[in-house]
Amino acid sequence: MTQRITALTTAALLWGSAIAVLPPEAVQAAEVNPTLLRRCQSALAERIGQRIQVQTDTLSSYFISNAEQGIRGRGNLDSSGNFRPFQFDCQLNTRDGRVVSLEYNYQSAGNDDTVSDSLRRSCQEALANRIGQRILLSADTLRAYPISRNEQGVSGEGTLDRSGNFRPFTFDCQVNLRNGRVKRISYDYQAENNPPEISPALVQACQAELRNRLSPQVRLQQASLRSYFISNAEQGLRGDAVLDRNSQPFRFDCQANLRTGQITRLDYDSAGAIAELTPIFTNFQDGDRVTSNGFVVMGRTRPNARVRIEVRSSAAVLGGLIDIGNTVLLDREVIADRDGNFSVQVRRPVVVSSSTRYVVRASASLNGETRQNEIVLRQQ
Repeated sequence: MTQRITALTTAALLWGSAIAVLPPEAVQAAEVNPTLLRRCQSALAERIGQRIQVQTDTLSSYFISNAEQGIRGRGNLDSSGNFRPFQFDCQLNTRDGRVVSLEYNYQSAGNDDTVSDSLRRSCQEALANRIGQRILLSADTLRAYPISRNEQGVSGEGTLDRSGNFRPFTFDCQVNLRNGRVKRISYDYQAENNPPEISPALVQACQAELRNRLSPQVRLQQASLRSYFISNAEQGLRGDAVLDRNSQPFRFDCQANLRTGQITRLDYDSAGAIAELTPIFTNFQDGDRVTSNGFVVMGRTRPNARVRIEVRSSAAVLGGLIDIGNTVLLDREVIADRDGNFSVQVRRPVVVSSSTRYVVRASASLNGETRQNEIVLRQQ
């Protein structure tokens, strides 16, 4: 999902309030959305200084969710002729172009990265409150970095001593210099200390949420699953899943609260999840019962595919030996939305009984290719 820029081009410059961006063809070749890049440049210029150079050969975009995307890279701040290299991470809402998160830090070549005792104590106390009381920070790994005139950050490594079991971790801490309060803290246990076993409850919760969002037929591929530690109360699960036996796998990242079982975050590769043109029904499976008089058919296919849905009803008599009626309740064509979703309302037949059955057929077409799917439903 991460798109790396391979073109080595000149930097995009921001001088004063004017933005001098790369030529359109250069930006497109770099495969980073030029509109989103300009929004990030403007936010950086406003936050840390007006004379910004973004190094386009270091940029990479990455997927966050269906509505958000991120851009990472490096740049330089020209402060009275003194160039200060920095790294940045910018996250945007792809629907309205709004910057929802912007983080940056100056690289050590331009930093006085000495960590003061008060700054170290603030971060150590915050870590102790968050993950455990017996915390030891490795002094030789600590690095300070400026955020603003009133804020400073510290990153480094430490060890949690839990009943004689030492767990090394990395952390990043940001502190308000005026009042000494920690504004943000994050940490991650090193890979060899991540949970070796995957909780069945975590797998079940993540699969249930994917089925709720995408399709009742979603299955996780067990061999691909990897769990990771977030906190004492949260754990994450990454891996591959498929919509059905005939679909291509897609990546997902799921985080859950271990105490409540609630999913706190779920990201997935929507392009992979809807790669198959064959339409799938997301609110019914073959053989399901219809409990209402009239119902809605919902499904997914490729984005912008033309979908024809036909629904016929019939009633069985003589112990199911003969079907009568064969009434066309719906014959309609719709266009799937940009996420591949489609839905139609089906009217009730004139006569409804427990022997009524519905044949639901969907045919999706795109770029000269057509795929079909069919299920049979029965009246409750």
